Amino acid sequence: MPIKCPNVVKHYNKHMGGVDLLDSLLGRHKNRTRSKKWYLRIFYHLLDVTAVNVWLLYRRVHGDKMRQADFREEVAESLCKMGYRNVAKRRRPSNNTEQQIQMKKKRGFTLHVPVKNVLLDNNSHWPDWKPTRQRCKMPQCKSLTYVHCTKCGVALCLNKDKSCFVGFHTT
Repeated sequence: MPIKCPNVVKHYNKHMGGVDLLDSLLGRHKNRTRSKKWYLRIFYHLLDVTAVNVWLLYRRVHGDKMRQADFREEVAESLCKMGYRNVAKRRRPSNNTEQQIQMKKKRGFTLHVPVKNVLLDNNSHWPDWKPTRQRCKMPQCKSLTYVHCTKCGVALCLNKDKSCFVGFHTT
């Protein structure tokens, strides 16, 4: 004699797919860090849930079939490299390095150009006159100028013939 399935069980089976899929995906690549502190266990679990959800969104948006382990590895690598600057260590230079230093001395030093968001924010970019001339930092401009931007610290042309100052901060 067949037993009739209760309505609650039918409803659960109909909507259980997402939870079981999440549990399955969490079980494959679970964070193995253990702790006696209850709040750290919750934090690690939420971190795992976040990683799985981001991976699923990535696959949906990009249509990529990247494995979850590879995705987690890429995320970890990019987080480790965030803010990393390749700074040369202080040590005795080799012959090759010495040649590079000599070439750099001939060229002179270059100033750091700020990021695009700072350049294009249209806020507090004022021309200032400096006592020394420097080469204009606008691409394809080779003239020397006394004018510098007060916010960026970049040397730019600003005269009646050409205005690299305005073009540099708008494009």
